[in-house]
Amino acid sequence: MAGAQVWPEGAAKAEWAAHWKLPFVAMMGFALGTIGPVLVGPFMVPLEQAFGWSRAEISAGIMIYSLSSVFCQWYVGRLIDRWGPRRIGLAGILLSGCAFSAFGTADGSAFGWIMLWLAYSLATQFALAPVWSAAVASEFDASRGLALAVTLSGSSVVNIFGPIVATLLIASYGWRSAYLIIGGAPTIVTLLLAWFFFYSKRDRLVRSGVAPEHHREAGLLASEGFRSPVFYKLTIATFTGFCVATAIGIHMIPILTGSGLSREQAAIVMGAYGVFSIVGKLICGVLVNRMPGQFITAGLTVLPIGTCVMLMAPSESVLMRILAVIPIALTSGGQVKMLAYMTSRHFGLRAFGSIYGVSSLAISLSAGVGPLLAGFLYDLSKSYYTLLLFSIPVCLVSALVMLWIGGYPKFAEAPDAELATA
Repeated sequence: MAGAQVWPEGAAKAEWAAHWKLPFVAMMGFALGTIGPVLVGPFMVPLEQAFGWSRAEISAGIMIYSLSSVFCQWYVGRLIDRWGPRRIGLAGILLSGCAFSAFGTADGSAFGWIMLWLAYSLATQFALAPVWSAAVASEFDASRGLALAVTLSGSSVVNIFGPIVATLLIASYGWRSAYLIIGGAPTIVTLLLAWFFFYSKRDRLVRSGVAPEHHREAGLLASEGFRSPVFYKLTIATFTGFCVATAIGIHMIPILTGSGLSREQAAIVMGAYGVFSIVGKLICGVLVNRMPGQFITAGLTVLPIGTCVMLMAPSESVLMRILAVIPIALTSGGQVKMLAYMTSRHFGLRAFGSIYGVSSLAISLSAGVGPLLAGFLYDLSKSYYTLLLFSIPVCLVSALVMLWIGGYPKFAEAPDAELATA
């Protein structure tokens, strides 16, 4: 198919044989950077009982987490391009784990709670998607799509297992100890594995004796990327499409309970949502080597239309509701992965950290804007029907913008690192 890339036979297998540990360690690191917002739910009632806080006060940290990415990810991207992902990732693992454990020191002060969230949000800036994606993309080319899919499945793994683990720990040891255990044990394991198995191509060449200045990846400079129309098309299409995914996803439990399910049944449906978000990443990882990325991403963007149509009809069937959430779950998983992949193909890896650090703000912003708009539309109409109906044209516009991006450009080959040492 026009726009798809072709690699020598066996290239993908050779990449996995040489670097198979890298995406899995990166997945663990990315998971650590996302546990805070995901685990607000299990800790909400214990904190409410302990301090009398409102649920809005407890949840306020999620907005701080989102805004921190808006202000910090562009700078973290520059650090990745300058120092390489390894140093940033190792620091991110340690800092984010310690900051999450610190939530267990909350003393009832609402201001202190906000400061804890600010510290956590700043710490996790060094453990978000650009760090892990930059390293994996540098070592995987023929199988980059699948490798990035594995890497960015970290957030989905947390969504599936995190709430269960947190709930059991809170019940057994109390919420303070649960924060300490969740922040400590995974951090120690991930830090040890990352010390030995997390690296980028640049890090590997430096260890073999090649000076950093003698290795340069192919691609655009950051300034060139930010002037490109493709950058704005990709960012706008991602923002609008992911606004729909986050708006409906965050409000999914009240949507489901309002349409006929009990809270227990809604929780079962949300478990399926987490599973299919991983499936969405993996399917995209396989497809990107067989067809152009803009077609895959446009297809992902229109999938939630099926969810909207099915959710508009009341139903008390858990099976029917699982079928309804599958399309948007595939979208929420696949879109995150496709943004990283499309950035690497359209702009190259020369300034991947800087460009992806800025383009990924589309996801961070949509995570805050989407649910807020969903709540606003519900308050206006006292029904989620308006949100579901409004989401359909938004999905169509987003898909059209994504198709407008066009195929991948071809970059001149970067200088051979071995020749640079001659």
